[in-house]
Amino acid sequence: MSLLTAYIKLARPHHYIKNGFVFVPLFFAHQLMVLPLLAAVAQGFAAFCLASSAVYVMNDIVDVDKDRLHPVKRHRPLAAGAVSPRGAMAFFAMLLVLSSLLAAPWQQLNFFLLMCGYVVLNAAYSLVLQKVFLADALSVAGGFVIRVFSGSVLIGVRVSWWLTAMTLLLALFIAFAKRRCDLVAMNETGGWPGRQYSRRFLSRAVKFLAALSCLLYIGYTLWPPVIQEHGTGMLCLSALWVVPGIARYLWLVFRSGRDCAPVRSLLTDVYLQACVVLWVATLWLLIYTDML
Repeated sequence: MSLLTAYIKLARPHHYIKNGFVFVPLFFAHQLMVLPLLAAVAQGFAAFCLASSAVYVMNDIVDVDKDRLHPVKRHRPLAAGAVSPRGAMAFFAMLLVLSSLLAAPWQQLNFFLLMCGYVVLNAAYSLVLQKVFLADALSVAGGFVIRVFSGSVLIGVRVSWWLTAMTLLLALFIAFAKRRCDLVAMNETGGWPGRQYSRRFLSRAVKFLAALSCLLYIGYTLWPPVIQEHGTGMLCLSALWVVPGIARYLWLVFRSGRDCAPVRSLLTDVYLQACVVLWVATLWLLIYTDML
């Protein structure tokens, strides 16, 4: 691959979809059509994209030796030798500076501090927490919660405990599912997963969190204050896409012989994509129109 392609791959732009959680408070606050707020959140999204790329570069620098033993991660630019360690460090510094400038700390100090917290949390993950039982998954989930809180700060609304809990549970579900996929992949190639989880524990954790995430979301759509806030009692219709979507990803996780990384699954699996699109479309019709 060319050097430019290697650096783009090192930044992992396909993972920017995770930063979409910054838009969640704006969407549920019925403010998505308010252009100044939309522009502010879009700028925050771009800042998080650059910050997350910096985090991925840092993680690859720390894990380069371990990645070379992984059947999939060994093809990453740094592990494969397409990018030098010095070049990766310079790229990391550039991304961090650009994300800090885009976060505009002189305008949105709280957002800037939250984004700094995201970077520090991920630095702790790369250096220490990824080797600590449960702390690794919780730190990954914490990154998603920080994204949601960052979006709320940008539009000046308070995040409900419902939204926080659902984000945390879904992120934990995804984190444990990813670890199970890594464990299976490493065992099948005879490598050492470098994790302190057993396959049995991860299987049970993934199933439990999937069920709990579905139940919490259904409870959210049926909670009277939520119904009153959104002005419709039909929010439960959106669960028709949430439950099959989570069930589909569960099936991918437990299906042998397939790379089930969350982002890759979402970008390649038509069933998952349809569930996400239909969920967003249903909520849009319920919250922003009178069609349902």
